Amino acid sequence: MKFIKDKKMVKEVDARYQVQYDFQEWHDVDVEYAKKAGLSEGKLEMAKRQYEMKYHQDGEWIKDCSQEQLDIFIQFILTDIGYKELKEKVLLFL
Repeated sequence: MKFIKDKKMVKEVDARYQVQYDFQEWHDVDVEYAKKAGLSEGKLEMAKRQYEMKYHQDGEWIKDCSQEQLDIFIQFILTDIGYKELKEKVLLFL
């Protein structure tokens, strides 16, 4: 009970606990969001940039791709395929 008598120490411990709790809560939310999103948003943005850097064409269409289409894109982006053929292969895959 001596511990409870020191109000300053109780406040410090409580503040540290709250910071740890808040951090864990934020972390859990971030992890849950990443799971739900399947990390796709980051992958789609990266794919868009790769397409634009390689072909100097607008890659905005990539942001609407499904996970399966993104997988096809990843298979072909590093080959010698032309931008029209790549886009066609990705968009035809449903």
